[in-house]
Amino acid sequence: MQQTSGLLIHLDVSLAGTPGADVAVERTLLARGDVALGERNGGYWPAVLEAPTGRRSVDVVRELERVDGIAKVDVVFISTDEPSGKTT
Repeated sequence: MQQTSGLLIHLDVSLAGTPGADVAVERTLLARGDVALGERNGGYWPAVLEAPTGRRSVDVVRELERVDGIAKVDVVFISTDEPSGKTT
C-alpha cells in the first residue's frame, strides 16, 4: 500500500469460519493495493484501508463484505493521512 493523502480506515475483518476460507480471504485482501493486513488474531484480521474519499471507503467495505469467507467488516476508527510537505 502506497502512502498518499486521503483517509486511513482501520478495520476488523471477521472471518466466517468456513474451513480453508481464511487462505482465500488472505489472498483476496493482499491482492488489493488499498488494503494492508495486520497479524491474524483468532477469527479476525486487523486491516487498514487507504481511500481517497469517504464514499470510496464505504464502497470498498461493502465489496469486502461480499468476499466469500468474510462474515463482516467493522470500522474501528478513521484517521487522515495528510502530506507532511517533506521529501525523501
